[in-house]
Amino acid sequence: MTIPLHNQVEQAMARLRATQDALGAAQRELAGTTTSSTARNRSVTVTVDGHGEISAITFPTGAYRSMAPAELGDLLVETIREARRTASATAVSLFTPLMPAGSRLGGLLDGELDLDGMIAEAIKVATAPLPGEQSGPADRDGRHA
Repeated sequence: MTIPLHNQVEQAMARLRATQDALGAAQRELAGTTTSSTARNRSVTVTVDGHGEISAITFPTGAYRSMAPAELGDLLVETIREARRTASATAVSLFTPLMPAGSRLGGLLDGELDLDGMIAEAIKVATAPLPGEQSGPADRDGRHA
């Protein structure tokens, strides 16, 4: 290994360690995060952890008592979704600075990106013949059909 190459490897390893440390810190911060969302009529509050899991549902007023079951159910679902959206936005804000430029972490978490399509395209590009190579499978002796 030449000295310049050795230095490049050491620099790359240092960058990798720094990125791993930053990711660990972001994960720890996210794990300690909670987000609460209160329904528009203030009858229910939902709290979720950093991963969007429900940790508490409270009823700050007695308004829920006069609601029809379907109305209360709809309100709970809406409030849970809002709390999870906010938790997701918090996660995106923590991890986006650590992602490569141009990556769309929010789109991935929101389901807006076609991850399967992205992977299929990457495999297609990676397995395509290089310029000047023959396409198609080779036999045991390396000859193309």
